Amino acid sequence: MRRFALVSAVGILVLLMLLPLASGQDAELSDGLRYIALGDSIPSGNAFPTENNRPCQRSADSYAAMIGQQLASEHEADAFTFSHIACSGARIAVGEEEVIERCLDTLEPDTMDEQRDECALKWLPKQVDEAIDLLDGRQAFVTITVGANDTGWTDPLGLIALMLAADEEFGDAIDEVAADVEAALVDEIERLVSEPFVTVVVTDIYDPFNPESALFRLALAAQARIWGPESVGDEPCTGTDRDGVVHLLSCAERAEYGLQSLSAAIQRAAARFPGRAHAVSLIDAFRGHEAPEGLCGDAVPSSGETWIRDSASGGLVPFPDCFHPDTAGAQAIAEIVLDVWRAQREP
Repeated sequence: MRRFALVSAVGILVLLMLLPLASGQDAELSDGLRYIALGDSIPSGNAFPTENNRPCQRSADSYAAMIGQQLASEHEADAFTFSHIACSGARIAVGEEEVIERCLDTLEPDTMDEQRDECALKWLPKQVDEAIDLLDGRQAFVTITVGANDTGWTDPLGLIALMLAADEEFGDAIDEVAADVEAALVDEIERLVSEPFVTVVVTDIYDPFNPESALFRLALAAQARIWGPESVGDEPCTGTDRDGVVHLLSCAERAEYGLQSLSAAIQRAAARFPGRAHAVSLIDAFRGHEAPEGLCGDAVPSSGETWIRDSASGGLVPFPDCFHPDTAGAQAIAEIVLDVWRAQREP
C-alpha cells in the first residue's frame, strides 16, 4: 500500500507539473489573424499635430498601419483584426511612473485625466498588457520597435552631451542602455510568446542621420565653445577637451556604434525564443536613404532618395524632424517585416 501510495503521489505530482504545458498545447486555434503593433513613434507614425494631437500620435502613414492594410486585403473582413497600440515616445528600460509623469507634463491640465491611459502606453510593458488582453485564440502576429527613446537619441541636447563624452565613457553609457533594453525586451517577448499562437517580430533602429548631419554641426559648435576652437579635431566630436582627454571617435562613428550596440541587443533578445520571436535589422536597408539635405544636414543621401522626414510641419517655419520614416521609409519597413512574417509561416 505504501508503494502504491508513493507511486500515486508521484504520478499526481507529474500530472500537475504538466498541466500548464498541456493546457497550452491543447488550446484550439480559431480561424483568422490578429495583428498587433507595439513600440514607439516609428510604428505609431508620429502623426503631425493636425492629424492627431493625442499623446500616442498614431498615423495611417506608419509602417504598422501599412502592414495592417496589406494583411486586411488578404483576409476576409471578419477574419482579420489590426490593433495599433504603438505610442510615440514609448520606452522600455525605465519605470512606468517616470514615463507617465513625463507624458503628463506635456499635456494641457484639462486633458490630463482624459489622456492618462494613453500616457501609460508610452511604457512598453503596459502595451504588452493591452496586447495580451486582446488575444482571442486566433493566430497573432505582434511587431515591436523600441529602444531609440531609451538611448536618448530623440533628445538633441542630451544627445550632444553624450556625443561629447570621452570615448570610453560614451561606449560604457551606450552599452549600459543596450543591456537594459535587452533585459527588458526579453521579459516582454517572453510574456507574449507564453501565450499560444503568438509570433513576435522585433526590428532594430535604422540610421536616420544625414552623413553631414545638422546635429553633428551642433556638436561641433558646442565643442568649440566648451573646449576652445583650437582643440577641435578634423571631424565633429573629435579633438582634445579641456581636461586633456583625446576624443578619437567622430560623431558619425558614435552614431554607428550606438546603432550596432542596440541592434545586437535586440538580436540577442529575440534569439532567446527560437521559432517564436524574430529580429529584423533595418540598418543596411536604410543606408543611402538617410535624412535629406537641407534642414537635416549638408549631404545628399548617396542613393539620391531619402526615407526620412525632413520636417514635422508644413507650416511657414518647419520644425526639423530628421528621424522618423517618411511614406517611402514606412513602406520599406512594412515590406521587410512582412517578408519575415511570411517566411516563418512557410512549411
